[in-house]
Amino acid sequence: MNPVSTPTLPFMLKTREDLPRELPVAAAVVAEVGVAEGSFAALLLERGPSCLVLVDPWIHQPVRVYRDDANLTRDRFEDAFTSVQKRFTPYANVEIVRGFSVPVAETYADGFFDVVYIDANHAVDAVFADLLAWFPKVRPGGWLCGDDFAPMWPGVVEAVLAFSRRLGRAGRVLDLRGAGQWGFRVSPEDQRRFDRSFLPGL
Repeated sequence: MNPVSTPTLPFMLKTREDLPRELPVAAAVVAEVGVAEGSFAALLLERGPSCLVLVDPWIHQPVRVYRDDANLTRDRFEDAFTSVQKRFTPYANVEIVRGFSVPVAETYADGFFDVVYIDANHAVDAVFADLLAWFPKVRPGGWLCGDDFAPMWPGVVEAVLAFSRRLGRAGRVLDLRGAGQWGFRVSPEDQRRFDRSFLPGL
């Protein structure tokens, strides 16, 4: 994959739909963590990734674990999963993985992905766990990014900022933001500073 041109960082997005156009998705290995019915996955697929991995458990969880309107009933999750299967199974470059984020991340080698997009459980501990799990799976120069970096989702904001600080990114907290999106362009320095034992506290 050709490196993305980044004359000015951070990218400032006007809409969520701008993200697949701004990032180097074409011919890339991409994962979306938290797929729901696949609307954003369809936008990623339009950009022509060589491989698009769609990760979601599609299962109802207790409210104490997953307090979110996206925590559907069992039947609605089954409908969403069936819809995603019908929509994406015809594409040879799409892999649908039904499972929880962190265990699925552990099945991939470090540096496997060019872009990982996270839009899963928005609780602070869950977001931080996703960051710990997926960050090492992104190659140097690749992107780890996600949705709902906004005041109405304080868990996402807290976890992303805490993770950035743990990486020592005092002068470069985010490389992509706007329209509720966040993103890190993963540098070799970030990878050297990364530690799987990071704690979420600020």
